[in-house]
Amino acid sequence: MTNDAAKYLCNVSLLKPHLNGDAAHGALGALARERGENEASLRRTLHRLGRNFRRAVKAQLAPTLASPEDVDDEMRSLLLALSEG
Repeated sequence: MTNDAAKYLCNVSLLKPHLNGDAAHGALGALARERGENEASLRRTLHRLGRNFRRAVKAQLAPTLASPEDVDDEMRSLLLALSEG
C-alpha cells in the first residue's frame, strides 16, 4: 500500500463517525485540533465528502431505474434500508 493510500484510509476511518452520525458531541473539534485544522474547515470538508458521495451513489443508481426522476425516491429507500440494517 502506498503512503497516499494509507493516509486516505486513515482519514476515512477518522472521519467516518462524523459522516454517519456516530461521533460523540465535541469530537469534531478534538479531531480538527489533532489534524491541525480549525473546526469550520473540517466541517466543510465533511460536507463536501457527503455531497460528493451522494452524487456518486445517485450516478450509479440512475442507469438502473426506468426514469431519472426516480433517483431521489430510490435514494431515500436505500438510506432507509441501510439505517434499519
